[in-house]
Amino acid sequence: MKIYKNKFKEFIFSYNEDEEFYHRLFEAEQRSPQTFSSYVNSLDQEYIERRQIYVPCLHPIWHPYISENAFFKSSSQNIYINKHNRYTPEFIHEHEFYECFYVYSGTCANTIQGKKECAKPEIYVLFRLKQDTASPYLMTVL
Repeated sequence: MKIYKNKFKEFIFSYNEDEEFYHRLFEAEQRSPQTFSSYVNSLDQEYIERRQIYVPCLHPIWHPYISENAFFKSSSQNIYINKHNRYTPEFIHEHEFYECFYVYSGTCANTIQGKKECAKPEIYVLFRLKQDTASPYLMTVL
């Protein structure tokens, strides 16, 4: 997909189908925590599975390890750029490749080795040393 400069803001600020789902999920939990499980049970489970949407109370573990081959299997390139879905619930994972993200506007909360970090509009590089589970993630502002 090509994004042209004059359409970039529209692309970044518009909600895609998954973001709309995650936003409704987030709002339902914030608005009424006591009835949230009933709300989740009323969701279309086939839709969730088909779209591979992460709902923590339905999926206690979600892709804990992501291999480079699995992540880049649909691309002949070794660089993957995408817009991360807003309101996606946080899930613990590790991978064998570099992850770099840029916050264009607002903030982004992340938990790195158990420590909450709040990213603001800057570039952050997160990386995990291969297979060494004792090594922490490193966070560098570029």
